[in-house]
Amino acid sequence: MSQPPPHREKDAAMSSAIARQLQTSLSTTSTPLPSLAWLHSLLSTRSQPLPPLASLLATVRARLLAADLTSKNLLDDGYAQSHSFPPQLAQTQATAPAGAAGAAGSGRGRGGGGGAGTGGASRETRLSHDVIVQVLDIQDISRPRWEQVEQLEALARGEGTRGREVIRLPVGGGGEEDGEEEDGGGAVVVQDQGGRGGRGGGGGGGGQGANDGPPTSNAPAAPRQPGPRGATHSLLLQDPQGQTLRALELKPVPRLGLGSTHIGEKMLLKAGTPVARGVVLLDPASCVVLGGKVEAWHRAWAEGRLERLRRDAGAPPSSSGGGGMMTPAATGG
Repeated sequence: MSQPPPHREKDAAMSSAIARQLQTSLSTTSTPLPSLAWLHSLLSTRSQPLPPLASLLATVRARLLAADLTSKNLLDDGYAQSHSFPPQLAQTQATAPAGAAGAAGSGRGRGGGGGAGTGGASRETRLSHDVIVQVLDIQDISRPRWEQVEQLEALARGEGTRGREVIRLPVGGGGEEDGEEEDGGGAVVVQDQGGRGGRGGGGGGGGQGANDGPPTSNAPAAPRQPGPRGATHSLLLQDPQGQTLRALELKPVPRLGLGSTHIGEKMLLKAGTPVARGVVLLDPASCVVLGGKVEAWHRAWAEGRLERLRRDAGAPPSSSGGGGMMTPAATGG
């Protein structure tokens, strides 16, 4: 049997050395630690000579944050086992009563007063080690479901809000229309929510004068609207072993919220993070938002969010349908 050319052996040895160097460098960061097999596979797709180490590290980090943590051979086996939830925590949530997430945060609200709850059922523990997770679902539990439905339906019509004014978001080319005034940012003021006319009309008019229909197919999507300040979020988190736990935001966590958090985004839960009745309790000191997104998961989640909110609010499904969710969150709650 013929031997591989010497230069190929040299390239393979160099790739192995670079893979180990990349793994060593990543082990000192909060980024999930990839397996050597995954790194070898990634490096094999790159043309020779390989780019500088800093460029490779940036590529590896971006690929990891966009991947499913439960994928086979993605993470180092030892890392995946040591950075997963203890099995008993997942079992605790599986047997927790409905509404445990809200109950877990009672007495531990944003003001910080009080204890973890009352009674023996409110047992609290803390993570003994760091845990790497990905976000499968996020909900705003501080606002009524129907209020969120109305907001999403307004955005679907190409409308948004600014203070008390309803504005029509830019959904295509074109200039000003009768009874409307375009502000410096390109948004068109339609009507004050208090019943007054548009800013440019000087009063009197009660009609919107805006196109209430959906945007045309070639129109750009409306910009994502960040969630309101002070909102409380509930999340569904998944570790590398596929175990899922609910999480509750006790204090505002930077980069965490509707409009800023993506499905598939990675987070690091630090050792010492409290867990009450199977619900992880989040605050800025207990977790690090690493970023990332699993594109297919996030698209399916966003497309089905309106129908899920309508269902939870007890409203009939809209004519568009599409309430399904093609992410692991569909099986996690």
